[in-house]
Amino acid sequence: MAKQLSVFLENRSGRLRQLAGLLKEAGINILSFNLAETSDYGMLRLMVDEPEQGVAALAAGGFAADLTDVLIVHIPARMGSLSELLDLLGDTFNIKYMYPYQTQEPNAGMVMKISDMAAAKQLIKDAGYTVE
Repeated sequence: MAKQLSVFLENRSGRLRQLAGLLKEAGINILSFNLAETSDYGMLRLMVDEPEQGVAALAAGGFAADLTDVLIVHIPARMGSLSELLDLLGDTFNIKYMYPYQTQEPNAGMVMKISDMAAAKQLIKDAGYTVE
């Protein structure tokens, strides 16, 4: 399974810029991210090229970051492919969240947090998808 950085951010100006600067200084490349906010804080989910070093760099800069197991599922970059993946998962799995991931043509990628990660990964792999 892939590792995602999960970071709680205070909802104030400049905080995301500070985080991105810390990763840049540490030589860590952001591959994909998703930011969801509420009135008081944001939840930033990041895929980076060096997750363990990312956690360390953010901790040294005063950010609370955790590593979370996620799946990266590579799907064909064509109409209907996401629908087909979701049909495969059916009602058996609860998709907690998902967001796009940087990939090369002819594929697209999805970062997915699913209720039963091991079973979902096996089902997806058995159906012929590439899964990290």
